[in-house]
This record gives sequence, C-alpha cells and structure tokens, in this order.
Amino acid sequence: TGWDGVWINTGSSNIMVANNTFYNAVQDGVQLSIGTTATLYNNIFLSNGSDGIENASADTVYADYNLFFGNSNDLTDTGGGLIAGGNNLFTDPMLETVTSFTISDPASDAVDNAFDYLGWSGWDGTAWDIGWKESPFSRPTNVHNVTLDQWYWTITNAVAEASNGNLIHVYPGVYNETVA
Repeated sequence: TGWDGVWINTGSSNIMVANNTFYNAVQDGVQLSIGTTATLYNNIFLSNGSDGIENASADTVYADYNLFFGNSNDLTDTGGGLIAGGNNLFTDPMLETVTSFTISDPASDAVDNAFDYLGWSGWDGTAWDIGWKESPFSRPTNVHNVTLDQWYWTITNAVAEASNGNLIHVYPGVYNETVA
C-alpha cells in the first residue's frame, strides 16, 4: 500500500500494465499522466482509495479485461484519453485472502476471463484468470507436468519425476540440455 499502486509519469508510449493485482493503494491503483500512451489488460483493482485507473493527463489509455471492485471510483478520465473496452468486469473477484490474492471460488468472474494478448497456452480452465496468480509471468518455470500439476525449470527434471503416461507440456523457449 502506498500513495498510488503505480504512477506512470514518463511521456512514454506503448507501456503495458498487465496481470497485476492492485490492492488498497491510498489513491489510485494506476495513475497515468504527462503524454503517456498505455494499455492495461488482465488486472484486478481492489479497494483502492480513489480510482482503480486514473488517466490524469495521458494521451491514450486503453483498459480492457480488468476487474474492478471496492474502489472509490473504478475508471476516472480527467485527461480525456481513457478508452474502456467492453470486457471490463465490475464485481467481487472472490480473493481468498488479501495476503495471497488467490481466487477462492471457481465461480469468480476473474476465472477464465483474461485476454491472451501473448498467444500463450498453459492456463487452468478455458483461458487465463484475471490478476497475477495465473498469468504467464507468475509461472515459476516453462515445463509443466500436467498430470501431476508440477512445474519445472528443465525438461530433464520433469521427465525424471514423471511416471509412465504423464503428460508434460513444454512451453516455447530455449532449453540447453540433453534429455535421456
């Protein structure tokens, strides 16, 4: 918790804020200003003191596939360039605790509703969940034993711990190893 969760004040373009959970900031979950162009996808904005997202003076802010709940205001556009897509959700994300930010109820609207802007697979269900927990960046590794639901840094370790019939999913990347 702090004044703003994230304050982008750079005048930069093509900034992406994706797969985060912004909780209990004194002011805004994300504030954008001074000529910034940004896209915000797959974030949860929960119980922020002022706004979930505030466009203070950015040129263009595109926000879609985000979930808002318990903020004083969800989307505020004092800068005139906020474009809210039609896939934002305004509902309780059903987080188990505010320390783990784990979605506790599979009926949560955050489940399977994220935008796959990277074209990656590997989610549990039909799509990524909104927020940080199931983002492609929160995975500890790129090798997944689907049968055991275990993640590994190397193909070798995944194969060594697998049993006959286990399904191992190897995500795109460079693997400098010999698998026996």
